[in-house]
Amino acid sequence: RTVAAAQFEGRASNCREKRALTMATLGALATVASAGNLASSSRIATPRIVDGSASASKKNSLARRGGGGRSGFRGGAGGARAVATTEARLSGFSGPRVSGTARPSVSLVGTVLDAASVGDLLALVLTPGDGEGHFASGEDNLEEMWCVVTKISTSSGGRHMVEGEMFGLKVQIVDQPQGGARLGVTGVVMNRNDRWLEKYPGWESHLVRQAQIEPLLKSSVVGAKIVSSLRALEACVAAHPGAWTSGEVSASRRAVITDPLERATQCAGELLALLAGERSVVMCQLWAGWVDPGEQPAGAPWVTQLLRRAAENEDIGIEMSMSDDVEGHPGLTTVLYNKKAVKATKPAHVGNAGEINALAATTIATLGSQANCPAVTPYERVLVGMALGYGERDIAYHLDKLGSPFSAAVFMRARQVLNTQ
Repeated sequence: RTVAAAQFEGRASNCREKRALTMATLGALATVASAGNLASSSRIATPRIVDGSASASKKNSLARRGGGGRSGFRGGAGGARAVATTEARLSGFSGPRVSGTARPSVSLVGTVLDAASVGDLLALVLTPGDGEGHFASGEDNLEEMWCVVTKISTSSGGRHMVEGEMFGLKVQIVDQPQGGARLGVTGVVMNRNDRWLEKYPGWESHLVRQAQIEPLLKSSVVGAKIVSSLRALEACVAAHPGAWTSGEVSASRRAVITDPLERATQCAGELLALLAGERSVVMCQLWAGWVDPGEQPAGAPWVTQLLRRAAENEDIGIEMSMSDDVEGHPGLTTVLYNKKAVKATKPAHVGNAGEINALAATTIATLGSQANCPAVTPYERVLVGMALGYGERDIAYHLDKLGSPFSAAVFMRARQVLNTQ
């Protein structure tokens, strides 16, 4: 009985000690939590995954600088990943605010530039290099912009250098010993004396000038990611061409796409589909008088390169469509078509596919239609859609989404004009 009583007393003592320790721990945690909730400047550190170029402060969207359109494609390798620390701060009535504890990791910019190859598409995070990297509100003055890599070389100082194209300008990006990189403009992508421009009459008078765009570019690169490549886009078009052949809004794809990469590469994907024989007719906006020089659709990734490839291809015909809406939406669009039958050509039209495609391109050009400006009347919308090779079901779906009236007679009339009955 004495031994049993002693064992019981020992177990009871251990339980009391454990209970006391547990209560003390909970009390301490409650004290810390209470202090954190009451303090107006308390901070709670939480991990966040970034891609080496992300910043917690707001950045201008790439969407406004895209090529106008949509694709169903995402590809390419992402940048190196790192773990950053963010702070959730309670600041009175304004609610929780999340901000980064440090500036973007500029040390990873050199790593991304070392991994870049010709044809890659970079998303660069730029900031002014003149000491104006912050707004008056304290937020970072950052902006993301596309850059197509055209050459890998070495600077005069022995530093790794990437040459590329950005919105009609040739640029050089040189990594810096202290991290990040410097961006400089070396000229324009297209000159008025380029021989291949003769295939696009009227475009030379609307080419962007270096003085118009250079002031828009910031010179300090504080973030970079490889988001895609021309090879990846070509592979996507070959594997799933429907995203670039069925129209931007159709029953067979999403009606709303918000990914800036998809919008920016839509025109390039459609040109690749044309060159690969997946499409019969394609429109491309060369100049849009309703947007700024730095936002011209032809400055979208790879568009200039593919337009040159099309101009030098004997199997591709070219028509020019000039808008007659000089006061509202003046513009210049090129209409490219295959002179031979494409994969989607109906068996009955294989023999004269080239003539049908040429008629479709001429019809679009005669209307003065613009790639980035929708047609006015339902008939014109149906006619342009059918000339571009879109299915009647997809065209009807598009018109229904726009709330535009249409009837079977409109489609019958378009078939007669395009000789596709």
